[in-house]
Amino acid sequence: MEDNNKKKLINETVTGRRLTPRRALRYALIAGVCGAAFGCGIFLTQSLTAHVNASSDKQHQEQTESLTAGSDVVGNNGISETETSVSESEPGSSISDNGTENESGGSSENGSDTSGAISAEDLNRELLSIRTKAAAAVKDSLVTVNVTAQTNTWFDSEMESTETFSGVIISIDDKEILVLAPYINADEKKIKLVFSNESSADAYLKQSSQTDGLSVIAVSATEGISADTLDTIEAIGYGNTDKLENGTPVIAVGSPLGVIDSCAFGNIGYIDDSEMSTDCLQYAFYCELASNAAKGSFAVDYNGELIGVASSQKTDVALNSAVTRFVGIDSVERVIQSLTAGSKKPLLGIMGIDVDFGMKYSSIPEGVYVSEVLNGTPAYNAGIRHGDVIISIADRQITDVASMSRILNSLKPGITTNVRLMRGSVNSEYKEIQFELTLGER
Repeated sequence: MEDNNKKKLINETVTGRRLTPRRALRYALIAGVCGAAFGCGIFLTQSLTAHVNASSDKQHQEQTESLTAGSDVVGNNGISETETSVSESEPGSSISDNGTENESGGSSENGSDTSGAISAEDLNRELLSIRTKAAAAVKDSLVTVNVTAQTNTWFDSEMESTETFSGVIISIDDKEILVLAPYINADEKKIKLVFSNESSADAYLKQSSQTDGLSVIAVSATEGISADTLDTIEAIGYGNTDKLENGTPVIAVGSPLGVIDSCAFGNIGYIDDSEMSTDCLQYAFYCELASNAAKGSFAVDYNGELIGVASSQKTDVALNSAVTRFVGIDSVERVIQSLTAGSKKPLLGIMGIDVDFGMKYSSIPEGVYVSEVLNGTPAYNAGIRHGDVIISIADRQITDVASMSRILNSLKPGITTNVRLMRGSVNSEYKEIQFELTLGER
């Protein structure tokens, strides 16, 4: 009796309720259901894991088979193996009895390509070949410009001093040969050109622009130049700047390393198709390569066409990243046309930008906002300063930098004209001011 009371006390203490046969059966059924559910969960987990592993193995096997199949496999350089097969005209290739091409590492007897992807060594060799061919393509368009001056020594004896530059032939016709070169002050100096075949000829300065850093030199095509030289030299072609983009490879020829007949290789890192320059906007691009604008450095593409000329203008991009600034051929061509005509362009001497919508929202009037005034220029001497907005030159309205450049180019250096501008005050109100100034020469 005492034992039964103990069992009853234990059951009621553990379960809180009295354990009856019916209740025990219910607990047993619940335990069985939970056990079955747990077992099903383990089974499903194992099945899913096995399926994932099988799929991964199958995918890996397919990738391996595709890499070793030997047909249309693309390597790291993006060129398929079928493109690298050796043609019949290449040395070392042979034709098998069944008509398929065979070579060590090439096509097999059944016609399938078993050669490997192009090696890094082959790619470097091909790239070197492209570069050297492009550099060689402009060889006959490059000239050496020797500028000789007479100087007096301390002992009153005369002595010749010669400066050497690089130039590029831009035009050949029945009358004269025109050469583009860096800025040359040729007062009382002799100019002689040396061509690619080592022949030379006396030349004269058509015109030069210190502001643009360029000169056009001419040689008579009928006197002082041999027929062999005329057959050898070539005028360089102009490239298309619309096709330029970041990463485009560029070759600098002329004197990019400061010595004649040097070259440098690089890529375009930044393009600004409307960059501020003196009294105008220019198409400019920047490359990570050496150059020497003062000695003559010309950018050509891999087709050997001229796409730009090195500039010594110190912009923020050039100063902050130590890259070379090139003026695009479209902007250079406008300068060439002026210099070829033998005329100088007028100089105002400001760096300006268009007044855009955001600036107008800040109550800045329409015109050309003066970002910088160059020291010693007519604008500087007249009193024009940073922050002014030019609205008129020679009584002709100005709305942007392009219209200002057109108006200036229609005028002649040395004339006196009026310039109207708006100048802001302390309370941000703009008042009109008029200046009379004499335009300089570029």
